[in-house]
Amino acid sequence: MGNVEIIVALRVILINKFQFADMFGVSRQAVSKWESDNEYPETDKLIVLLYYQTLYWWSKRTGKRI
Repeated sequence: MGNVEIIVALRVILINKFQFADMFGVSRQAVSKWESDNEYPETDKLIVLLYYQTLYWWSKRTGKRI
């Protein structure tokens, strides 16, 4: 799975790019680079992204809200 799927899923269900960048303590430009696969999140940020992605998948499969 590329960065695009993780970030798009999180942004679609939770927050916009500004809030997303603020949540991770990075710039909007960094988020754009992650989305385009030009750069990758640091490991600690990637772990949090994967956690949210797991919650997203769970909510889609079970029909329950997070």
